[in-house]
Amino acid sequence: MVTYAKQSLSIADQMEILKSRGILFDDEQAAIECLKIISYFRLANYWKPMESDKVK
Repeated sequence: MVTYAKQSLSIADQMEILKSRGILFDDEQAAIECLKIISYFRLANYWKPMESDKVK
């Protein structure tokens, strides 16, 4: 069994991270609903190959 040490982030915090990284939203409410189901951390793995700055 794996134990995770990181605390979970609220949806609002996840949205702020996405905005700070340049993600634009046509419909923020729709994005919030998606994050409730998917979460930032799952999405982040899919976006890795598309990042232009691998450090940030």
